Amino acid sequence: MPSLLFLQGFLQVLLLLVCSSEAYKPVIIVHGLFDEPNNFKTLTKFIQQAHPDTEVTALDLFDNVKSLRPLWTQTKGFRSALESKLNQSRESAHLLCFSQGGVICRALLSVIPNHNIHTFIALSSPLAGQFGGQRLTRFPVCQN
Repeated sequence: MPSLLFLQGFLQVLLLLVCSSEAYKPVIIVHGLFDEPNNFKTLTKFIQQAHPDTEVTALDLFDNVKSLRPLWTQTKGFRSALESKLNQSRESAHLLCFSQGGVICRALLSVIPNHNIHTFIALSSPLAGQFGGQRLTRFPVCQN
């Protein structure tokens, strides 16, 4: 009987250790219009201070003026980068997207079958459309 109690206690401690040592899910950040990954250094530090050992990655594509390229072109590029990042991790990830990045991320979730994104957060993203901004179409990089 004492060995059964010992085994039960050992299993409880083991379960506690396994549950408490679980790592935080990786965070993947997608920037918006005229942004770049360097703009998210403070946010990255904040996340890592609040949740030590959390892997935070700001995808580095279509920075600054290149963010004016057609959205489907950007979606294809970000898809490759995101799938590569997701394939590196067995667990799911959080997707944190800003402004135009939210639109791109919404497209990514639509075109990547069986993605392992746990949480999609879009901040200041025009997911229901955007009124205005027609003057940006005057820039040559906005054309196909």
